[in-house]
Amino acid sequence: GTAILNMDSPEVAAMGEVARGRVIGYSTEANPRATFTSVAPILDRQLRPSFTVVHEHGQAQVVLQVAGVHQVSNALAAIAIAEAVGVPVDRAAAALASAPISPWRMELATTASGATVINDAYNANAMSVAAALRSLSLLEADRHVAVLGTMAELGDRHDEDHRAMCRLCAELGIELVAFREAAYQTVPVDNFDAAIEAIGALGPDTAILVKASRVAGLEQLAAALLQR
Repeated sequence: GTAILNMDSPEVAAMGEVARGRVIGYSTEANPRATFTSVAPILDRQLRPSFTVVHEHGQAQVVLQVAGVHQVSNALAAIAIAEAVGVPVDRAAAALASAPISPWRMELATTASGATVINDAYNANAMSVAAALRSLSLLEADRHVAVLGTMAELGDRHDEDHRAMCRLCAELGIELVAFREAAYQTVPVDNFDAAIEAIGALGPDTAILVKASRVAGLEQLAAALLQR
């Protein structure tokens, strides 16, 4: 068969050494083992990436309709899969221009008062929360606020991973509002009204990320914010 491997991950790239069939690698960095590599990704005001994908036969332009620089790696994976089943790179790149994504995953919207809300409430783990926080930090705003609920089903890593997200917020200059989760090492709010109060005044200078595992139901908070 065919192994499609993310060469940005050393652990995954190492699988190529034991794969019995064809290996197709993809990477967001210069990597000689990668069949597909992205070059010069840029984000528009809605955090939608565009980039050049370079491959052995040339290159193609990719413009995504989904938000977040982390989607570049996902797009490369899709292009690699297309290659494996015989779809030319230019056709795959063109198709990605209209590819949608599941609801409540990096959905950007604007409140009546002009604030930007990122509804990423579908699910959460440390990797996806970190990616969402970094995307939030790239929005043009004076205030960046993250309302973070629990990251569920982490087992022994629960406290450690929540503390890591707290540290990342501090590093990126993001105000953290913890929703019903004490592991973020800040006093959590217990309901949507308290979360809205903690966020404070909304205006064009404010960008807000709402993210948690599904059990938190934070898509309801995102919807409430958009009414303000």
